[in-house]
Amino acid sequence: MPRSRLIALVLVLSGLAVAAFAWHQRKLLQISAVVRAAVSPLPDLAMWPPEYAARVRGATAAANRIEQPLEALSELACLYHANALYREAQQAERGLHALEPKNAQWAYYLADTCQNLGDMEGTRTFLEETLRLAPHYPVTRLKLADLCLKQGLTDEAIHHYEWRLTLVPNDPYAQLGLARIAEQRGNRAEALRLFEIIVRTSPNFPSAHSMLAELYAQGGNEARAAEERRLGSAAGRFIEANDPFLYRLYAWNFDSYRLDAQGGSRLQVRQLEAALPFYEKAARLAPRDSLACDALGNVYLQLKRLDDARATLEAGLAVAPATPSQLPISNSCSARTSPEPECSGTS
Repeated sequence: MPRSRLIALVLVLSGLAVAAFAWHQRKLLQISAVVRAAVSPLPDLAMWPPEYAARVRGATAAANRIEQPLEALSELACLYHANALYREAQQAERGLHALEPKNAQWAYYLADTCQNLGDMEGTRTFLEETLRLAPHYPVTRLKLADLCLKQGLTDEAIHHYEWRLTLVPNDPYAQLGLARIAEQRGNRAEALRLFEIIVRTSPNFPSAHSMLAELYAQGGNEARAAEERRLGSAAGRFIEANDPFLYRLYAWNFDSYRLDAQGGSRLQVRQLEAALPFYEKAARLAPRDSLACDALGNVYLQLKRLDDARATLEAGLAVAPATPSQLPISNSCSARTSPEPECSGTS
């Protein structure tokens, strides 16, 4: 190759390298600006478990150093969101949505933080954004339908409930919404039909039993109303629709009350193995909370893990011996000693 051409090629390649470096630096500066704006000042962490406080401080420091910024900011968003620090979570999620605008998870989390902060317009905006990014994620349709119903936009609500039913056939949540609309519009026969479908196809759905009981009572059929009330009471408490995006947050949950609620919803449908990690984590975070020990011990009892049950219930009695809710420990449980009274949850 002639020397002049070689020099020209070197100059071109050098120019490209300089341009690439400049582009990379500009991109890094843009990311840095977004990340720093997305990191809120540290909230008061004095009352939180030490592990939670340490993780929030660590993620905040890493984000401010722009050290793996997406990973650090993602962890910070999840730590805040999972533990109901919604303003701080929203700030981080807005940054993540700007950095990853095609990631439906951030739009969905922003819809949830807006809802928890009472911003209905923001909720709708980000639910619609989620629907655009992930059109086949079925719970978005349900949440949009419920929001429209709350705002009195019944035709839009019907549209979204019907879409939900195409994604999740016989879905009791969508059928419940359609039944409520029929009842609001005075179409008692349609409401009755839908409620009866729900209790037949989803007998453990308590809301439908309660509403069906009201319709039967209004029609003078007190015997059937009483039976539906009984069935509704036996079905237990209302459980939210399956929501994998939000379920991903549970790994970052350090609030023992919320952990207990999540575990309890799984116990309600006899998902003992699925409930156990929530109770174990609650007990680990609050080892001197007798109620956490009590709850975990009783899950172990139901799973026939008698040694674990005995150790956990004895720990609960040791930290609060006068607590009346502690259940008697079966004689078949073998004794286990511990140097300190502490719950035995391990997750």
